[in-house]
Amino acid sequence: MITIEWKRKQATEFEPIPLLIASERVGFAVAQGMKYSNGLASRSMGSLSGAYSQGASPELQMLIAAGVGGTAEALGGGKFANGAITGAFVGLFNHARHQGNVQSNTAEDGGVVFVDFTTVPKGINKSEFVASLQARLIENGCSENLRVMEYSLKENFKAWWDGTPTANLYIRNFASGDILRRSGGFARNFSNKAVVYNGLSNNSSNTATYPTWIYVNASMHELGHAIWGFGHDNNGFTNFPGGIMDYRGVKAKGANFSPAEQKQILNSGW
Repeated sequence: MITIEWKRKQATEFEPIPLLIASERVGFAVAQGMKYSNGLASRSMGSLSGAYSQGASPELQMLIAAGVGGTAEALGGGKFANGAITGAFVGLFNHARHQGNVQSNTAEDGGVVFVDFTTVPKGINKSEFVASLQARLIENGCSENLRVMEYSLKENFKAWWDGTPTANLYIRNFASGDILRRSGGFARNFSNKAVVYNGLSNNSSNTATYPTWIYVNASMHELGHAIWGFGHDNNGFTNFPGGIMDYRGVKAKGANFSPAEQKQILNSGW
């Protein structure tokens, strides 16, 4: 990795910071349609602003970095919005690194499942749901390093920086255009994105109350599609009727992935 930027650490001490311009991280700027030189300027200024705003809240540091990065981008002939986004991310990363919360290139087995509670189902405690889903996935072959947590921009960026595999689980109401499944949600194979419906259906999304384990089972089913590509036939059946991927088993308390699926999970790096 090329190190070309210096961050003021103390009055007489400086620390090198790797910019987001090496290996796959070049894609971050390219994905926004930036010119290389403009992206470099906004990243540099975003990091520099973070160096001189230490002691401010993370939110204020991020706003300062966004403003400085956007200005640098505009002065270089680019778009203020692109520079602001890049500057904010670099400022956020520098804050996390300063706090000792980020270590580059330290990915280990075990991914992160981010849960986005667009709505919270009746009777569900978010912390209980997150802890239960994490425990059940680990029981079924995921690494003990697996983390399930409520979505956080900061944590999502840290996972991306470390190369940690991630998946997103959305808990939300059934919407027009959705397809109702008996599993209570939907996901495309290997998409790393899954949806579980509040109320687990289209006609009771705001009134039905179910125990936490029902939502955990539905989430495991959809993540089975989204992360590992597990499937079932058009009727929702598999050759493991009591399993979590089978519609006959998904609503049974204590249902697990099949032994073959658990073996695949164990060898997946998750």
